[in-house]
Amino acid sequence: PIKSSLFRVVDNAVANSYDASTQLFPSAVCVDANQIDVWVVFTNSDKVGQFRRGQSIKFIDVGKTPMGIAQAPDGSLYVSCYQSCTVSKIVSGTTVMNISVGSGPRGICVSPDGCVWVSNFLSNTVSKIVNDIKVKDIYVAANPYGICSDKYNNIYVACSGSNVVSKI
Repeated sequence: PIKSSLFRVVDNAVANSYDASTQLFPSAVCVDANQIDVWVVFTNSDKVGQFRRGQSIKFIDVGKTPMGIAQAPDGSLYVSCYQSCTVSKIVSGTTVMNISVGSGPRGICVSPDGCVWVSNFLSNTVSKIVNDIKVKDIYVAANPYGICSDKYNNIYVACSGSNVVSKI
């Protein structure tokens, strides 16, 4: 069961830790650019939780088995969904679309130029999304998992199946 007082923000600091039940399995978290909302991915419930100061938790349905979350410069959120092989886009607290990507998407990031990058664990690829359209899949080493971008739009991918980090 979810309690309304599980999470509280006071002066931009966590006052109470979040104690989610094992049925929800929180797997990723991000704080929005305005420091207003904390977003938590709940893998076992196919939902993202929006925590806002002084308000009840809002749950947003996303694709099947969400794993990662990243925020774009415009404030949109992108959630990688492992089992549905999609990325869910959240705008203003509502899922507005699901974008098909490779098999088993896990890690996700948004580069400074606004491109969304998704590591596809099962297909050994990284999907590049531009303007909410998957434009290409790039093959990398085995089992890409974590992914990040630097300020120059270089993409780094941790590939757990081959013990390497790939640079795109």
